[in-house]
Amino acid sequence: MSGAENTLLILLVILFGGLVIPELFKKFRVPFVTSLILFGALFGPHGLGLVKSDAVIEFFGFLGFTFLMFLAGLQTRPHELNDSKKSIAIMSVLNALIPSLVGVGIMRWFGYDWIVSTLVALIFISSSVAIVIPSVKATHLKRKVQNLLISSVVAQDAISLVLIAIFFQSVAPIVNLPLPLYIVLLLLAFVALKIILPPFSRLFIKTRWLFKGSEHEDRLRLVIVVLIAVLAIFSLLGVHPILAAFLVGMLLSEDLTSEHIDSKLHTLGYGLFVPVFFFIVGMGMDWSVFSQFDFKNTILIVLPLGLIFSKLFSGYISGRLSNLDHKESSVFGIVSTSQLTTTLAATYAAVGLGLIDNLVFTAILVLSIVTTILAPLMLKWLYSA
Repeated sequence: MSGAENTLLILLVILFGGLVIPELFKKFRVPFVTSLILFGALFGPHGLGLVKSDAVIEFFGFLGFTFLMFLAGLQTRPHELNDSKKSIAIMSVLNALIPSLVGVGIMRWFGYDWIVSTLVALIFISSSVAIVIPSVKATHLKRKVQNLLISSVVAQDAISLVLIAIFFQSVAPIVNLPLPLYIVLLLLAFVALKIILPPFSRLFIKTRWLFKGSEHEDRLRLVIVVLIAVLAIFSLLGVHPILAAFLVGMLLSEDLTSEHIDSKLHTLGYGLFVPVFFFIVGMGMDWSVFSQFDFKNTILIVLPLGLIFSKLFSGYISGRLSNLDHKESSVFGIVSTSQLTTTLAATYAAVGLGLIDNLVFTAILVLSIVTTILAPLMLKWLYSA
């Protein structure tokens, strides 16, 4: 079988599995993303060994995690960060600082060096905007409280992504620049995007000077062109695609997109690229670590528990300090435990750079799977209590 035919067969398996497997897992209340990760783990080289990746599949995976971060950025609304700045600062800082310290402590306790420990700490800062927004809106809290909770999570994810980008530059630089100069360049690039991108998009929408076809199709093409262009430019500057894609989504979230465009982008991303990314992530799960259980392998339990309890505690305390009531603070603590978008994108990038071993990678996957299943169940329990 030729390389092209083999790649098509692999894509067929992944996309067909992405169509069928989540429906089967729905009976067990397993989220779409979690089912794809488990599917990849089962059929990957550490499982049944029926599917092996190649360069084309890896590229599809890269596009998948790029789309994932871009779509996460689209779900943010930067102007909402202007409301309740003090409360957002308290909640985002405490809900980031305490879990990050716990993450460092756990990794150092298990004998990992400062590089791996710092990466896990930065991952612990984040939550998952893609899960938090629908979860918070489903609680029927007051609109002001919903905006506060969502804004705090968005701020945490943004902080986490910037710090992860700086971390990658310091340990595995894409370009040979001193770290202080890189940080200045990063800030200048963000300011330039902030100044240029929204006015350009508004001008395009108003005049439509380039295309004369369907307006929605024109907007969709422009969004994709802008995303690819910024990724290309930022890669030359040494900015990791994780951050670049999120920034583009965030800056375009209020000007270029609409419900119709968001739906098309979501369909394109989750219909083709994102399932491949999650399948590839699942392929990296090493089942052998579960059969060779010793002290070090208890990290598979300790890491998820450390994240969950530190997020619950810091989320609740920060909510109370921001004058939220018991239930509102509990909701913030619960939804902030969700680890998906930034967590898996950063982990995927770290594996590509050879920064973490199979045990840590598998522990983070377990963490992501557990939290995406557990957070909705905890919310349901909170509202039924």
